[in-house]
Amino acid sequence: MVRSCFTADVTAQLDQRPLVSGLDAMIAQIHAFDSLASGAWRICTHFMGNLQFKQLTSDSAETETNAIASVVITEESGDKVHMRSLRYLGRFVRADDVWKIGVRVHSLDLRCEVPSSFAATFAQRLGAIPDSMFRD
Repeated sequence: MVRSCFTADVTAQLDQRPLVSGLDAMIAQIHAFDSLASGAWRICTHFMGNLQFKQLTSDSAETETNAIASVVITEESGDKVHMRSLRYLGRFVRADDVWKIGVRVHSLDLRCEVPSSFAATFAQRLGAIPDSMFRD
């Protein structure tokens, strides 16, 4: 689903990583997918906040979006929550009546780390819900 948000020739700079061109190169730089799959990250949540349109035409838009990301990372001393304030700069383009991101800059504004007092994955929470709740 993430891939469908971007153009095939997207240009991206994710935080301090090198500038890349192309959808495959950009996706390869998103560590969340591998970190969640391996279990290194237990939970990763992004909340998108303020969205500003800096420029808007019939076929392009330049935007700035603020976001808060919470990542729960399992460490020897216990789970830690890494909180991040992010800024996404983007250029959206419209082709065939579909808007996609053609340029993405991901910038870290601040971060902090705190011990987690509770962290349950969605699968763990879902497993605690009786199946009967979803039946007619």
